[in-house]
Amino acid sequence: MEVSDLIQERQREAIDPAQLLHSVQSDAQTGKEIATQYDANRSTIHRNLTNLAKPGLVQHTEGTFELTAAGAIVDREYQRTLDRIGREDLAFLANSQYRAPLLRVLRNQPERIAGLADLREEGPSRSTIQRAMFMFRDWDWVSKNGDGCYELTPTGESTIRVYHRFESTVEQVLDKNACLRNLETECRDLPAQYLQGERVVTASPTSPFKGRNAYLNFLNDLEEDSFDYIRMFSTYFDAEFAEAFSPFIEAGVTVDVVSPESVLGNSPSGLKELKYIKQGFVADHVQWHIDPGSVPCGLVVFDDEWAVLGPANLEDVSRVSASIFAGNEQIIEWAASLYDEYLDEAERPPGDALQRIYRKINNSLEATVIPALSNDNR
Repeated sequence: MEVSDLIQERQREAIDPAQLLHSVQSDAQTGKEIATQYDANRSTIHRNLTNLAKPGLVQHTEGTFELTAAGAIVDREYQRTLDRIGREDLAFLANSQYRAPLLRVLRNQPERIAGLADLREEGPSRSTIQRAMFMFRDWDWVSKNGDGCYELTPTGESTIRVYHRFESTVEQVLDKNACLRNLETECRDLPAQYLQGERVVTASPTSPFKGRNAYLNFLNDLEEDSFDYIRMFSTYFDAEFAEAFSPFIEAGVTVDVVSPESVLGNSPSGLKELKYIKQGFVADHVQWHIDPGSVPCGLVVFDDEWAVLGPANLEDVSRVSASIFAGNEQIIEWAASLYDEYLDEAERPPGDALQRIYRKINNSLEATVIPALSNDNR
């Protein structure tokens, strides 16, 4: 799939495929319901929705279509692009192999027709470039300067900047869809255009532990005294992950954890798990918070250096899933903001729930002292 697959060059059909994403953003719907909503041909709508499901922009389950985080990100950027340059400009650029690239060349420096032809190897002919310049002038995107070179107007500069962001967003969502399709739509504000070049590790039925092993290796390679603050969403207890985080806790790194309420009913039972869970419970610099609902993804943020992003619940992911290891400043800023949003809504676990977990831990480890617990004392 490409950007041109999301935008019709001419709206011969009732709706752009990209516009369908907005139709399923809140609730799962059938193709028939969406076709009725737009007074459109049912088979056309169903075909477009099926095409959107292939790269994971929507999920097709038992006859209904539901938006994924990947689709929500594209929908957000599509709506933003429409607000800024309009559908006609978007379709004009999306459905040409050369128009946007020519504008990008002019964004760097003014050029004559001959210079544009020389710069674009295996690109359009001089006559094609000439026709494009005529159209660009009609749209007030370019003008000729005193040297006879074409240059972008302020309108042209704004248009190609907005379009480039939309195109980059779509490209990165499609490239990282093994991860993004398995996140919740609350991740729609992820600035996906900044995922370019970030590391992605993909697990599949033939290599199911690839992502897990990559994450453990990542944790083990970090210097425990190189970070001051770790924030994370955690949806389950895991002995190996707890062991990998143990050096950070021993080094005094502040750790904040937000978990869904369901975690309270799934406390660990293995001795190894219990040992490391107790380490976190008794450390003053480790704080555990419970969200009354669910968390939208698996997430760990290390200061302002790293963000690791993946599915919240591995059992709910598609056959192929992935984790993203991001060092980009904008991605980390988004991740930290998302975490803080959920932290603001979360609360300390109820004292009675912690008492039950503590008793289980201490009984299993044959401990003798159980600290008194309340809502104010972990």
